[in-house]
Amino acid sequence: MTEPGKPRKTCILQPPESQTETPEQSVNNVIAEAVSESLSSFGPAFKQAVCCQLEQTYHIKQREIPERINEFTNAIEAMFGTGAKLIELRIIEAIHNKMPAFVHFPKQGDLLFANYIDELRYF
Repeated sequence: MTEPGKPRKTCILQPPESQTETPEQSVNNVIAEAVSESLSSFGPAFKQAVCCQLEQTYHIKQREIPERINEFTNAIEAMFGTGAKLIELRIIEAIHNKMPAFVHFPKQGDLLFANYIDELRYF
């Protein structure tokens, strides 16, 4: 019991942040981290240049990439041509390292980045 005249302390129990995340937010966080790590793997100047180009030319902010994955894919393919596949593969590798239980089997033999992300969302 508390003494008369002393205020009572109230405790509010909240689950850790990771438990308050929806599955969609969790997947978006994994995608965002994988994109950031993958772009960084080419060097900080490369990452900064790509992010600036995405924002200025394609109006895609880095935090919006998970929700705008098709636009992101089109943008990097426009910027790098066939070289975009290397970036996409690095992102897929980073996602796989974060979520090794997710396995994707392309339906037509071609690994398409946008299809991979769609399947990840269903997982």
